[in-house]
Amino acid sequence: MNSGRPDTSLWGPGKAMFDDVYNLSDPAAYWQRLAPLDYQTPEIAAGFYRSLLGSLAVARGRGSLKLIDLCSGYGALPMMLNHDLQPGTLHRLYTDPKRAAQPDDAGRIAYDRNMLQRRKAAAQHRIAGVDVAENALRYSRTVGLIERAFVEDLENDAPSAELARWAADTDVIVEAGGMGYVGEATISKLISAAEDGRKPWVLSMPVRTVDTHGLEEMLADHGYAVEHSSKTFRHRRFHDQSEQTAALDRLADFGIDTGGAEIDGFYRARLLVARPTAEAAAWPIQALLPAA
Repeated sequence: MNSGRPDTSLWGPGKAMFDDVYNLSDPAAYWQRLAPLDYQTPEIAAGFYRSLLGSLAVARGRGSLKLIDLCSGYGALPMMLNHDLQPGTLHRLYTDPKRAAQPDDAGRIAYDRNMLQRRKAAAQHRIAGVDVAENALRYSRTVGLIERAFVEDLENDAPSAELARWAADTDVIVEAGGMGYVGEATISKLISAAEDGRKPWVLSMPVRTVDTHGLEEMLADHGYAVEHSSKTFRHRRFHDQSEQTAALDRLADFGIDTGGAEIDGFYRARLLVARPTAEAAAWPIQALLPAA
C-alpha cells in the first residue's frame, strides 16, 4: 500500500522508505518494522516539547494549548505529549502479546484506548493531526490520540476551510521526524492562516540530512527567531550500509562534520525552535531548555 506521501527530496537520496506499513488500520506492523532500528525521535522530541508547552501555557494563563501535529501518522507524538509513558512504550505496546491476541482491529483499538486512558497526563493539549495517510489518522482519532484528523497534502494544496479554522488560533505547530516529507510550504500555509497578532510556535526535530534552509528563511520572513539545540539526538539506526553512506555523503555536501555521530550507525536530529521574535527575546531558550 502506498501512503501517498509527498516528495522526499528534502531528505536527499538513499533514504529507506516504509510506505507499505505507514497507512494501515493497525500500527503494529509499522512499529514492528522500526523496532530493530531503535526509532526514538517522538519520545525524545516529546520530552523537550512538553517543557516548552508547559512554559507557554503558563505564560498564556491556560492549562492546555491547541496544537497541530504534522506528519501525525499513528499519533506517536500526541501519545507521548498527552500521556505519562516511559521511554520504549511505543515499541512495547505494539509488540505486546496480549494486544496481538485480540481477535480483530476493534479489540486492539479497545485495548489501546484502555491503556491510554489509564495513563493520561495532567495537561491535555488539544491536538489535530495532519497527514496524507488516512488510515493511520483514523486509528489515531479512534483511540483518542488526536481531536481532529485532517487528511491533507499541504505541500501541494491549500488547507481546507476546516483546517484553516483550526490553524487560526493554534498555539503550536509540532512535528517529530516528519520534516523532509513536509517543509516550508506546509508550515507557511498554516502560519498564514493564523489570526492577526497570534503566530504559533513551531517545534521540530529535523534529521541533519534534511535541508531546512528554505524553512528557516521562510520563518524569518514571517518574523520568527529560529534556534537550534547545540546537541544532536539519535533518530533511528540506518536501515543498511547504503543508507548510511548516502547520509554521510549528504552531510559532507552540507559541510557538516559528523564528529563521530552518524558514523555510530544512527541518523542524528537536532531540536529546532521557532518563535515570534518578541517572545523569543522575552523567554531565552537557555532558560526554558537548559539541557538542549
